[in-house]
Amino acid sequence: MTNEEFLTYLLVDCNYPAAKILPDGEHYAAVMPQFYTHAVIAGQVGDISGYDNRWCYDTLAEAVLAWNAWDGTGEPVGWHRHPPSGRRIARADGEYDEHGNLVPIGQEYVRR
Repeated sequence: MTNEEFLTYLLVDCNYPAAKILPDGEHYAAVMPQFYTHAVIAGQVGDISGYDNRWCYDTLAEAVLAWNAWDGTGEPVGWHRHPPSGRRIARADGEYDEHGNLVPIGQEYVRR
């Protein structure tokens, strides 16, 4: 499958609102709708069985902005939850990490 065919698969068959091949030519990034949020996902070009990584955003607009700015280096910005690692960004008073410690708003923490 060519890169163009894979992008068509992501946009048409998966119905993702945005998808691109990352600069290394071997990985992709896409915006994936979820039930209540949206995510930026990343995976290997040609892999139709899933993706390698996911970062959650509250809105489609936030996810698209992060996706558009991201070149595949590090992580996209502005996410509030990274399910593969259990990392989160505290967004309200009363959030606790996996050890029961209160987390200040804006701080990254782990909760599985």
